[in-house]
Amino acid sequence: MDANTLVAGCVFGVSLFLYTRLKPKNGNLEMPEDIVRDDELVDFAARNIEFDADGWKEPFHSKIRFRKVSANLLIKYDNNGLVEETVYVNQTDHYLEKSVFRGYCEKRKVNETFFYDFIRSCIDLDTGEAVKDVEQHLFWKYELSSEKTRDLVFYKYADLLKAFYFMAENDGRLDDKSIDTVRDYLIRLTGDDRISNEQVDSLFADLITSGKDNLELSVARAGQHEEVDLEDFLKCCEALAGSKKPYWPLQSAALEILRERQ
Repeated sequence: MDANTLVAGCVFGVSLFLYTRLKPKNGNLEMPEDIVRDDELVDFAARNIEFDADGWKEPFHSKIRFRKVSANLLIKYDNNGLVEETVYVNQTDHYLEKSVFRGYCEKRKVNETFFYDFIRSCIDLDTGEAVKDVEQHLFWKYELSSEKTRDLVFYKYADLLKAFYFMAENDGRLDDKSIDTVRDYLIRLTGDDRISNEQVDSLFADLITSGKDNLELSVARAGQHEEVDLEDFLKCCEALAGSKKPYWPLQSAALEILRERQ
């Protein structure tokens, strides 16, 4: 046997050994189900899916991405035929991604969803203005409304709302007096005196809370905002909890956190 044959035999033997010892035991391995292939990528935003496993950080009940906005429009709408509709608009797409708005149709007595692209003409019935860009028109209606203030409170001050909720809730809800107290506080915080009791009530209806044991955490986080006056925040919390004196232990501990930071 010459040297070349001997070397070739050794290489083959080593290769065979490595193949038999190191190959996967299951020769038909499949891609795990939780791996998303490139051709299976989806627009999660369009499906209204959010991935936040930490429920404490997720303050929202609803995944519907719409903003409330009020407008009375007379539109000519072309969707398989031109029609004229008087629409009392009540919602527009929350992130302006779907290019739709919703409203009540006077003619058909139903709520409908409308695509901006299908609008051929529009008149704002409140002002008589001919509107060229309906999407932008509704966007500015929202920007100048108290609904914008309400949403900012919800997104930015969720911990503050949780603190108020745990201070005042009784059988899972706040009474009218507590709603008044929170409304007065939010007007002072935001400077928007258009905030209504209905909007305050909706804030708590949309809020996800995760147990009274998180009250101290809520109070601590809420007090970290520079624009939150700690003395005013403390007075509001005391007013909300006042009807339950003596305070239960978690209320007392949370209030003490605020007093120590004065």
